[in-house]
Amino acid sequence: VFGHKSNVSLVFDFMDTDLEVIIKDTGIVLTTANIKSYIIQTLQGLEYLHCNWILHRDLKPNNLLVNAQGVLKIGDFGLAKFYGSPNRINTHQVVTRWYRSPELLYGARHYATGVDMWAVGCILAELLLRVPFLPGESDLDQLTRIFQ
Repeated sequence: VFGHKSNVSLVFDFMDTDLEVIIKDTGIVLTTANIKSYIIQTLQGLEYLHCNWILHRDLKPNNLLVNAQGVLKIGDFGLAKFYGSPNRINTHQVVTRWYRSPELLYGARHYATGVDMWAVGCILAELLLRVPFLPGESDLDQLTRIFQ
């Protein structure tokens, strides 16, 4: 981060692609080692966020950025929020539906790290299957798919 006069500039690492592109590209071979690496890096990033009382609230393959060396970074913090206060009421309209936890689909206003962890599980399944794991067409359809 640096500033000049009234301008603020942010400089980020260049990331070549995201997990959504990798998952959809059948020309890319995803080994077990690749999948483990992506999930471990995601969990390490989440550990940092959660230890600092931050929920990402929009984890999905397209928000997990990957460079040519296989380094993964979590991106798009537009829905991120501090958590931990018992008096803080949150919106349940977060996370792309396919990665939304059951408590969010039921309209919970008090939630914590489980919403991010649920999304990681959905992403893991998607990495293994190469298709979205629970592609619900509505919130009700999403709940039905989860509990079937």
